[in-house]
Amino acid sequence: MALESFTAAGSRRILFATELGVGSGHLAPLCELADSLLQEGHHCRFVIPSEQGLLRLRPEWESHPQITVREFSGWQPIIRQSSPDSRTFSLADVLVAGELAQSEAVASKLSWLLTELAESQPDVVVAEFAPGITAVSRARVPVVTLGTGYSLPPDMSPLPLLAFWERELPQSTVAKEMRLLDTLNHVLLEFGLESIPNVASMLRSADNFVCTFACLDPYRKHRQEPLYLPLTLPDPSAARELQDTAKLRGFVYYSVKHPLFRSMLQALLTQIAFPLDVYSPPYEREARQTLQSISKTGRTPIHRILERPIPMGQLSSYCMCIHPGGLGVCTSSAVQNVPQLLTPISLESLLNARALYQLKAAWPLLPEQILESDFVSKLQGYLQRTAEISVRLESEFVTTEQVATTKEIILKRIREFLS
Repeated sequence: MALESFTAAGSRRILFATELGVGSGHLAPLCELADSLLQEGHHCRFVIPSEQGLLRLRPEWESHPQITVREFSGWQPIIRQSSPDSRTFSLADVLVAGELAQSEAVASKLSWLLTELAESQPDVVVAEFAPGITAVSRARVPVVTLGTGYSLPPDMSPLPLLAFWERELPQSTVAKEMRLLDTLNHVLLEFGLESIPNVASMLRSADNFVCTFACLDPYRKHRQEPLYLPLTLPDPSAARELQDTAKLRGFVYYSVKHPLFRSMLQALLTQIAFPLDVYSPPYEREARQTLQSISKTGRTPIHRILERPIPMGQLSSYCMCIHPGGLGVCTSSAVQNVPQLLTPISLESLLNARALYQLKAAWPLLPEQILESDFVSKLQGYLQRTAEISVRLESEFVTTEQVATTKEIILKRIREFLS
């Protein structure tokens, strides 16, 4: 990736950014749009937490002359905790846990992003869960914002309740949101930037595209804007052709970021009766070493340890998908009628798990279930329930053309800013 390529004379420049979204589900939609823009001769710059994450999705971009990557140190990520002090009720709690309520941290991040904006001079910014670049770009550069529902809240204050296990939004969270707004506006004004009317505005622009299924949008009761299909859905015609094929293997997405997934996998290997393809990100060396060690014993159902993530359209060839509950794998598995055993831990994955469970499209295993002393003996029952799942998002997912139309609608808006 050549730094000078981004500022080459006569080229149109697009800056893609995600700050709070560290998973592939946040980065993949940006890659889908960049694919088309690169073919049109434009230059794409990515401001993201990890270059490795981008190359995992697009390894061919490592030496691409029209691609530049700047690693953004990011905001501290949030993982749902069990202690009362860290309970999550709304997105405000997530943002506060990500340092956005700390004026020094906000000032440092905005200063870095302002410098980045001045150096790169993009013609348009495409932001996904990126409050910093959205704030500094407003009134300077056209901004198009994408979201998965969870990451793009409605324009309202206070932010709606996210935690489905809670009955109402506590006043303490509302007060936290107001303090967060005061902090953000104080820092924005110090930098001579436009203040915002509410916290949601840090994640929104004049052009917002919410790309998710209605059933997976935690704000569906409050959403006033239209929804678009996810950009990363596989070709449904291919999925339908494969769904009657004999499915002999299961797929496991293994990550050390899930504190209980190792014990879950070890229990799984004693109970499962079919071979497994297991994927773990290459930068998670501990996870890969664990998998290789288990696999070498020769007494496990691990069939392959995958070096790269499989294309979402190939999930249809599996009899079961076992994963932490990321949006990309959730939706792709559901539309291809692949039973899912979910092990959610973050707030976003818990929301996805609940929605799919209510649709009878997945079976979730909560952390407290995995920690039960008789979990291994119960696991066979969980696997049986998962194998019986046969519901897909048929009512909301129809043709390949719909996904292509979503992409073209967003690209059309980007091209208008580039013309």
